[in-house]
Amino acid sequence: MTSLEKILFQFPESKAYFLIRFFLLSVLFLIGIVHWVGFFNNGNWSLVAFDWYKESIYLDSLREALISGMIPWEWQTPNMVGTQYVLAYPVIPLTPDIIFLRWVPNSIFVIIHVTLFYLAGFLGSLVIARQLKASLVTFVFFWLVFNFNGYLIAHLAVGHFEWTGYFLLPFFFILLAKVLRRSPSPFSQNLALVLSIALVLGVLFLNGSFHLAIWCVLFMLITLIWRTAMFANVVVAILIGSLLGLSRWLPTILYFQQDRPFIPGYASFSSLLDAFTVLYGHETRRWWEYDIYVGFVAFVILVLCFVIAIRQKERVYEPPFYLAAGVLFLFSLGNVFAIIANNPLPIPDIERVPSRFIVMSFLVLLITALSGMEMLIRSRPKMSRVPLLLAFPFIAYELADHSRTWRLARLNRSFTEVIPPASSIGPTTDRMYTLIAYGSWAISLIVFVVVVAYLIWHLPAVQRRFNLGRSNEPVDRQQ
Repeated sequence: MTSLEKILFQFPESKAYFLIRFFLLSVLFLIGIVHWVGFFNNGNWSLVAFDWYKESIYLDSLREALISGMIPWEWQTPNMVGTQYVLAYPVIPLTPDIIFLRWVPNSIFVIIHVTLFYLAGFLGSLVIARQLKASLVTFVFFWLVFNFNGYLIAHLAVGHFEWTGYFLLPFFFILLAKVLRRSPSPFSQNLALVLSIALVLGVLFLNGSFHLAIWCVLFMLITLIWRTAMFANVVVAILIGSLLGLSRWLPTILYFQQDRPFIPGYASFSSLLDAFTVLYGHETRRWWEYDIYVGFVAFVILVLCFVIAIRQKERVYEPPFYLAAGVLFLFSLGNVFAIIANNPLPIPDIERVPSRFIVMSFLVLLITALSGMEMLIRSRPKMSRVPLLLAFPFIAYELADHSRTWRLARLNRSFTEVIPPASSIGPTTDRMYTLIAYGSWAISLIVFVVVVAYLIWHLPAVQRRFNLGRSNEPVDRQQ
């Protein structure tokens, strides 16, 4: 085997090959940064298209609060947000990087925020690759499809800024899969893993990724149906995660009720196939809620490699994981989820657009396909290697074409008459609202300090959980 073949098709074992792989992965990461900067038109765009109009209100309000030193209690001027209580709106990003709003315009802050979460997603992808001992070729496939699929691109294009939480989902799946494998009895405890899952949920809530946090909780609960041995671990993860996110969801439940119509999921399997393979733009009504474009070539490879992986005796995930993904896939179809969405529970807008659930099933499909591709390369090297290399230019072109179609500069041309909103913040006279806000934030902060302190104290164990060492075999395969 030549050196080039070892670099492309083998997991690096020697230091020299590891350094070469590190360099090539760094190049990939920088290509992603260039993509996102270009996607947001180098920061030269106005937040007026679709939901970016509302995001402009949020970010302007946060900037005003940072500059004035005032807590953003209420909006003093009418706007289209749907509530006057700023801290009761669950999708406003409150991650530490909002400090940059003091010095940069909204368009630049969007690039900074997306880039930071893209970095987190890249690190999560590397952990997955490490666990599967994935070659550079299989990682590049995963990197392309994970970062530039239609689901993420279309949602960010129309101003669903909270969808940056998508980049944290690899960590959720990594941790939950380990909990699933390491739960021999209903009351077994894997505290480091459980607190790590809770921390992911807490960051999702803090980022305003309210929907994604709920989907993660739902995924765990569905998995628990088939693996009751996870009971204590799942309950503790949800409880601690809820306490970490208490400052976001409690004011939301009490002060933000929005009656929104239910929008059916994918109408048919043919429409689902279109979502994967047909390139539509924002002109197609609400297509961003259904778009999960990967292109024809990547779709064929995904399905083929998934079938290869699922037929193996040793799979990436255990059956309950796939069953949970299957249930969420079912929820994303037609009116299946309507019976749950229309329930009288006091959870605002739990999910009125069930097609969004597809992302959880899609990522399980993608990670499993990554494993299947690696199996194919190892078992059928002569048959698979050249075709896969020839497929990459087609995959990259189809994804780049989709990204150009949804680029913000193009969308903004349809909103030239829209005037950027102006909104101001001020104090509140609602004493109960302030009490709930102060109390919930205090609880979340205390729990956050305890969780982080515990994880830092047990850092070597956490590193082993993530398989960050230099062991020769994936941690999951050793169990």
